[in-house]
Amino acid sequence: MLSKSHKMRSTLVLVGFILCFSTIIARLFSIQVLRHDYFVARGKKIYETRELIYPKRGSILDRNLKVLALSEPTNIICADLRKIRDPKLTPNRDLLASTLARLLGLERDRLNRTFALKGREAAYLKRKPTQEMIDAVEVLRRDRVFFEAGRRSTSLYGGEKEFIYHGIFLDNRVKRVHPDGRLLCHILGFVRDDPRPGKVLVRDDSYPVAGIEKSADRWLKGEAGWRMKNIDNRRRWVLSAQVVEKPAVNGQNVVLTIDEGIQFICEEEIGRQFEEVACKTISAVVVNPRTGEILAMANFPNFDPNNIVEFDPERMSNQAVEYSFEPGSTFKAITAAVALEGRVVTPEEKVDCGPGYWKAPKGPRLRDYRPQGELTFEKVVVKSSNIGMAKVCGRLGAKGLWGGLRNFGIGSKTGVLLPGEISGTLRPPNLWTGYSLAEVPMGQELAVTPLQLAMAFAAIANDGVLMKPLIVKEIRDEEGKVVRRFEPQAARRAVSEKTAKTMKSILRKVVTEGTGKRAEIEGYSPGGKTGTAQRALPVTDETGRIVKWVYSDTIFNSTFCGFAPAEDPEIVILVALQSTVKPKHFGGTVAAPVFARIGEKALKYLQVQPHEEKEENTRSAQLN
Repeated sequence: MLSKSHKMRSTLVLVGFILCFSTIIARLFSIQVLRHDYFVARGKKIYETRELIYPKRGSILDRNLKVLALSEPTNIICADLRKIRDPKLTPNRDLLASTLARLLGLERDRLNRTFALKGREAAYLKRKPTQEMIDAVEVLRRDRVFFEAGRRSTSLYGGEKEFIYHGIFLDNRVKRVHPDGRLLCHILGFVRDDPRPGKVLVRDDSYPVAGIEKSADRWLKGEAGWRMKNIDNRRRWVLSAQVVEKPAVNGQNVVLTIDEGIQFICEEEIGRQFEEVACKTISAVVVNPRTGEILAMANFPNFDPNNIVEFDPERMSNQAVEYSFEPGSTFKAITAAVALEGRVVTPEEKVDCGPGYWKAPKGPRLRDYRPQGELTFEKVVVKSSNIGMAKVCGRLGAKGLWGGLRNFGIGSKTGVLLPGEISGTLRPPNLWTGYSLAEVPMGQELAVTPLQLAMAFAAIANDGVLMKPLIVKEIRDEEGKVVRRFEPQAARRAVSEKTAKTMKSILRKVVTEGTGKRAEIEGYSPGGKTGTAQRALPVTDETGRIVKWVYSDTIFNSTFCGFAPAEDPEIVILVALQSTVKPKHFGGTVAAPVFARIGEKALKYLQVQPHEEKEENTRSAQLN
């Protein structure tokens, strides 16, 4: 029989065993039941990794489905920093840097800094290598030359090599390609490397920066997928019977309203003019006035979106929507329409323009380029009289003139689907002075973008209806099926049909009798208005602060905006040159001829019949 002490010890052992067993059971219960999800997640982090599946970015096409931008597979040259930092695999890191610097056109010190990066598993060395670079790296990787006992070898790359191919590899990626190079560069924009930090490499075309690439990114980018991969303790992929995957959804294709043929005409002509006339930039916009579709939008100087690093960022700005300027006399077509619509004048009413100078009440002293005497209001526009326009628009008052200009969209964004658009400048009437009512009618004290001015003229050409500008026509899926169509949309009626018809007749006479004679297009009877505006330049104090603005006597903005044919316009064309200098600075001299060349080629491209052919076809039809 057990003694009392033995029984106590046995009891204590039993209790201890029960407590230990209970603790184990409790711990297992906590791990297996209470914290099951937590430990499963931790385990997955150790033996599973998620690999992103990038979608293919959609293409951008012109209205005739000509591809303007697309994504193509390519290789990028990368470095496995873990292997490079391992002295057993890469015993001579400096030799590797020297060889690659020679092959890839990089700096050796920069490569050495890349190889020494802490906390990174990999890094790219050349994102957009040439095929020659890719071939050279492939040869380097295959040429496994290394030191052996009693033997050393050299290669065609210069210097001795010791496993220097270790850690250098090619990765399959996607690059954005613009087949036409500089053509349409400001509209298309470009994409660049994804700026998000991380240890893994990222694809090239993931971060839209400008143009349609940015504004239409919601359709172009698609949706990334993922694939779960099992890995071992060295983070190597282990084949698994069960693969969990969410496929990527490729981006959709964006069809523009742009016509590549008309765009080519515009870029060719403004590039030619840029070489002949001293100026800072030239912009050209071509619009279908009935639908608001933008058929072309060009700026010069331009850039190559396939190789953006070599250009000044200022060249990448789309001047047609991101820059505003004082339009000068071109704006008289708009203020004249507002005056006619406000019924403060008729085309036949005579206006005394005096001896060529006039002091506005509580306003500036205005001048015409020559004494005009008494002119009908129609001739005020044709002869571009500052005095006559100021006298007539003064009858409207600040509120009347301001309201009429707002109907044309002046002072507000057009809403075009392009990034960076600005609204221009049109101060509210309570901020106008006596100078404003005299200067606004002749295109001063306000600023417009080239697109705004083109759309305002398009409203006159479209019988007084202002359309919203369209740059995107359709969205299509990978199979080419239209999933969304953007229909023409009227913003508002700017002026009545009668006023618009009167203005079209007046603007036709500007070309035949007035300042726009060099804009004539034989057979197509264009109408339009010239503009030559002094540039406002800042005056600064000794600290660099702008104290006032003064109009330059030597630097100008030169424009011509018009439409053709005048009686039934098919296209509206704006040509604007910034910072022209004397003596080649008049809008009728440097902008109107560009309008004529673009207009003639574009109308023939669109197969618009000249008047003579149209009349002959009409007579033939009547005879038959």
